[in-house]
Amino acid sequence: MNLPIKCWLCFVLCAAALVVFAEPTDKYQPQRLSYINALLQQDTQGITKLFNENGELLVQANPTFKQPTNIAAYFTSLFERFVPLTYTREPFYWLDMADKTAELGHYHLQLRNTKGTVHSIKGSYMTIWNNGLSEAPGIDTELWNFDHSVDFVEELKFKNVPSVVTAFEPHLPINSAETIELAAYSALIKDAVLLRDNVILTQLYAPDGIILRNSNTPILGFEDIDAYWQKHAQEIASMEGLQQRTTKIEELGNFLIQHSSHIAVWRSGEYSGVNTGKHIRIWERQLDGRIKVRVLASAYDM
Repeated sequence: MNLPIKCWLCFVLCAAALVVFAEPTDKYQPQRLSYINALLQQDTQGITKLFNENGELLVQANPTFKQPTNIAAYFTSLFERFVPLTYTREPFYWLDMADKTAELGHYHLQLRNTKGTVHSIKGSYMTIWNNGLSEAPGIDTELWNFDHSVDFVEELKFKNVPSVVTAFEPHLPINSAETIELAAYSALIKDAVLLRDNVILTQLYAPDGIILRNSNTPILGFEDIDAYWQKHAQEIASMEGLQQRTTKIEELGNFLIQHSSHIAVWRSGEYSGVNTGKHIRIWERQLDGRIKVRVLASAYDM
């Protein structure tokens, strides 16, 4: 699938000015270093013990891995195909939400496959830490995507590992104020994508919003987002069908974490297909009562 097609559903943030990030205290450094060292040492147990009992791992090119047992199976399969050579994580933003914190950052991973070929991946990640379950923070949800096209992506797919295409799961019933509100916004986003209306999409985001989208470095601020949608809105593939589904909502004070997915039936020239993906949107209630997106992170399933 070509890049314009794969980029179409990475929804936009908006900012009134260029976003500037302060340098907060990094209280998750011990856990992050444990994660990095465990991966380099191919220590599956060392990684999975950082995840909570109902933890989820959302990685590019695979469906969602749920619970530590299946997360462990993913890393075991990864280490059977590749030897990790170098791995770095550089966080650039933290968002505190009641007893949880979203950490956003960049990663760089070098791998050597069984044939001796060395591959490099750069991308973005979001880790949602739960600070309230034990003395040490644990991971509730983690999402990675790629900043660039990856020519060995087929080697990164693990169909043998139990996983879930969340787009095929039942969505939440629309029976509360929050589900009605998010269903309305999801419908608006769907229509804006189908109409290629970048102006509407832009208005959904908070002034300090952030988006981690596939095949691109993080987008921060109004100017970058405006330029992106002016270029890409008209490149969106023709949609023969589009569904957005919400599978879980977490209420954390003024914040709502929306776990959602999409099913897209698309056509572009002689090419056509169906794809699915997953998204995590963090919405924040504004002083006027409306909610706006502070963070959006997305990854495709296949």
